[in-house]
Amino acid sequence: MCPADMSLEGNVALSHIVMMGGGLPQVDPPSAGMRYVRDVARVHRRWGQVVAVAPSDPLGKVLEDVRGVVPPRREHPAGSILDRAELPGRFENAIRCLDPAAPPMHWLPWLLDGEGRRLIEQADVIDLEWLEFIRLAPILKRMNPHARVVGTFHDVMSQLFSRRADETSTSAARLRWKAITAWTRMQERAVLRHLDAVVTLNEKDSDLLRELGAADVEVICPPLGINETAREPEGHEVLVVGYYRRDVNVEGAQWLVEQVWPAVRAAVPDATLTLAGGDPDDRVSALASSENGISVTGWVDDLDPLYARAAVVVVPLLMGSGVKFKTIEAMCAGVPVVSTTIGAEGVHRFQDFGLVADDPDDFVNALIETLTDGDRSEKRAAEGRVISLDHYSWDSFECKVASVFHPQRFPE
Repeated sequence: MCPADMSLEGNVALSHIVMMGGGLPQVDPPSAGMRYVRDVARVHRRWGQVVAVAPSDPLGKVLEDVRGVVPPRREHPAGSILDRAELPGRFENAIRCLDPAAPPMHWLPWLLDGEGRRLIEQADVIDLEWLEFIRLAPILKRMNPHARVVGTFHDVMSQLFSRRADETSTSAARLRWKAITAWTRMQERAVLRHLDAVVTLNEKDSDLLRELGAADVEVICPPLGINETAREPEGHEVLVVGYYRRDVNVEGAQWLVEQVWPAVRAAVPDATLTLAGGDPDDRVSALASSENGISVTGWVDDLDPLYARAAVVVVPLLMGSGVKFKTIEAMCAGVPVVSTTIGAEGVHRFQDFGLVADDPDDFVNALIETLTDGDRSEKRAAEGRVISLDHYSWDSFECKVASVFHPQRFPE
């Protein structure tokens, strides 16, 4: 029986679960990674009392029955040298230039004394999301050797940094990123032995972590197989979804508009391009052009209607690591997808149901083929939808989270 099908009975005490990551679980998360954190927190709530620790308060509402905690920065006397120079913050920023995945060093006083120590010492399960917070595992395990410490690698950061080294244009930058890659790989390898379970979101990253020395890696796929909205494609609308606070999403959109879209528009004159997603810095808004059929929506509360009417979803990522939720979402919605290799990697059976191209000319041809052969594209996408809805289902996700994080509740 799947642990998620079971429930706590009698006088079984609730677990104390501490989550640490880049943000508090929100009802309406701003990014794909935070959606995953929210959904993990939803499962945790079944098995215990959840406290989530993050660097800052969210703009939105925190998930019900989850207590959010933001560790305070240590205050210095007003007017003191440290106060005027803001040295602690500057020091941490300098460290991150050399070590972009450095743990939140300003948490250490809070963790080692007072509320932070109490939370860790009481915890039965410690859930660390992203490498920055996974790197706290040696300290946390020393503070509470009996807690089950689980690290979820949303990305294998050494792969991302290695790609940046390959793509950078100057020798100095290349050397810097190679040094960062080597250091990060060493940190990833070192932290693995302090974890009771290692989690990632796709098989590709699982293989990378095994190469780094992980004895066993659990793959917990994001629960994105929930879109049952009927397809109603309207014309030749091309859809791109992204959170445009991230440079990689902005760079991908710019590449698509500048190097791909003119040729697509020449071949399919009524084609339109919709760039959907939060754009807090207005960098993508500048790409809007009614003359060229390009519109920018900003934040969208519900993407299902956009997926339903799109003729094709494009994932034009040139840089990144991990699995791309936007690709999975499009497949679960039954939309034909054209993606770069980076946008498709780690997605279950993408090669069977989507098209991959990295060269601008190849990308143009793949997009034109999808737009002009609608029946074939829709048939292939519909087949992919069936596979994706099953593979990325909520039931599978809930079962896996329960068994990986709370195995003590279900003795064999």
